Amino acid sequence: MKNDFLTIPDAPNYEINSELIVRNKKTGRILSPYCDVRGHKRTIVNLFIDGTRTSRSIKLLRKQAVEADKLCSSFVPIFSAPLYEINRNGSVRNKRTKKILKPLKGRKAKSVNLYIDGVQTRCAISKLLFETFGIVKKGIRVPLFISKGNQRFYFDTLSAAARFLMPRLFLSFHAVYKYFTQRKADIYGWRINYQI
Repeated sequence: MKNDFLTIPDAPNYEINSELIVRNKKTGRILSPYCDVRGHKRTIVNLFIDGTRTSRSIKLLRKQAVEADKLCSSFVPIFSAPLYEINRNGSVRNKRTKKILKPLKGRKAKSVNLYIDGVQTRCAISKLLFETFGIVKKGIRVPLFISKGNQRFYFDTLSAAARFLMPRLFLSFHAVYKYFTQRKADIYGWRINYQI
């Protein structure tokens, strides 16, 4: 038996290897597969997910595990929501189970529901991308404070703050804006405090 087991994202208590052997991670017990009763030529296995017995295709479980493993290295923890991770494509997943969250439907801006300090909160994916990678999507508003000495200024957007700083720093708009997208906390003596 090959020891190349990968965690199944939908059922994190189980793992599967390239020979399509499914086992319980805690006990090491191998699950017995069986053929679908409807006459389909697919092999399925019974898993317990959150206390509920569920039947899943073994090939599908392996595919999910491989895809989750590929994405694993590219996910980064979200600072404001420590139970979750995000990648540069905007996929948000649970840090422990590795299950990718579905974006909420019917919204102009894609968002997801996250539990932060035990409270369910709707978060825009564009804001999470900015917070984690500094990626600015069109239309995102990032409020910030800029201070130097005893001066302190508030701006609703990065663009407004860049227009304010460019004559004071003798830099172009794009140069200042690039510092913001890199989430620099200090730009030539000016302290930047991003609100998201």
